[in-house]
Amino acid sequence: MVSTAEDDEGVLREIRDTPPAHYVLKIQSFSLYSENGVRQIKSNSFQVGEHQWKIILFPKGKNGGKDDHVSIYLMLDSMSSLSAGKGVNAFFKFFLLDQIRGKYLAVQGRPRVDCDSDEFVVGGYKWKLSLHPEGNKKHRGFSLSLYLVIIYRIKVPSGLVRQNQTGVGLPSSN
Repeated sequence: MVSTAEDDEGVLREIRDTPPAHYVLKIQSFSLYSENGVRQIKSNSFQVGEHQWKIILFPKGKNGGKDDHVSIYLMLDSMSSLSAGKGVNAFFKFFLLDQIRGKYLAVQGRPRVDCDSDEFVVGGYKWKLSLHPEGNKKHRGFSLSLYLVIIYRIKVPSGLVRQNQTGVGLPSSN
């Protein structure tokens, strides 16, 4: 049996009987961690797809133990599986077991955080890419906005810039 609901923030909550398929982090006596000042709990490394992952859990939030909630993060355990300049698109759900009812609460968020690239130089200008998954607020959830933002113009003496294969200016090797 599965029951699902999505809130105003785009977070999908699902109650189900089936446990997670890839990895289970079982914590005995969870309250003892927060009562004894344990700030974070890290899982063992596990593999899904081509990458090694870890789960990091903060029993009293990530704000130095001052929060009134639990923070859970999924992180790459090793960057060695990534090619230079490449990222990873991961679709994941966190499952929490309701021990009284024997059901799992699965939580999955829709990407909605704006992202900015590192700054780079092309044609004497400093640029960055800005990604806005929410897109135009008028069409919330139905568009994706990608902006190329100029930061400021920089002066590059002639002869110090060469073109690489992608056309992005690189310092000359002279």
